Amino acid sequence: MSNISIGITPQARAADVVMARTAAAKVFMLLDIGLGLGERTLADVARQHEFDTDALLDILRVTLDTEPGRPASSRTFIGSVLRFLRQSHLHFRSARIPALRAAIMGLEEGLPDRYGAMLSRFFDSYINDVDEHFRFEELTVFPYIEGLLGGQAGSTFSISSFSTNHTNIEQKLHDLKSILVKHLPLDGISPLCLGVLVQLSDLEADLNAHAAIEDAVLTPAVALLEQKGGEHV
Repeated sequence: MSNISIGITPQARAADVVMARTAAAKVFMLLDIGLGLGERTLADVARQHEFDTDALLDILRVTLDTEPGRPASSRTFIGSVLRFLRQSHLHFRSARIPALRAAIMGLEEGLPDRYGAMLSRFFDSYINDVDEHFRFEELTVFPYIEGLLGGQAGSTFSISSFSTNHTNIEQKLHDLKSILVKHLPLDGISPLCLGVLVQLSDLEADLNAHAAIEDAVLTPAVALLEQKGGEHV
């Protein structure tokens, strides 16, 4: 299973990839790719869902902790990566974060007030950081990239600015998990506590993968597009 990266090719069967590493199923979920994959290859799946094949391969490679291919600056490649990132934002906001909030609120009911307040304060601060990070991408970074794809060059913004100022929202989530493990007065690990810890760990891993896709897939592609003056086919 550790060699699954070798199988991330256009000819690889999508079902084999998902069965080897279920993290790949999260990528498929965000792209509305269902199971029942049969013998279809990754290229087949990408075509069926009007998604650039190379973009799908690179997103899967980075999600599974391997190196992406050479940067591509085509409109379809970059447009597909943006589509995936926007779907990721929607999923985090509409599903993952509310589910975690509900679990934390349930855990707080069994804690002394000051500990519950501390947990809520750190979680709310984390949510604010996530929203600020996503809004910066949605209001500044993504429109800038779409402008380049449309031939609108000359902005004072550049993708290197995004990389330099890429907020590390994962660190605050790690701090929240540390509070839960190190400081809360809990007698034993209840199913509710374990559930919160598992959700925190899963979200931490998924946000790390999200940031890695931005850094290792999107940023090099846009930097190449900038060098070519934008509007690359």
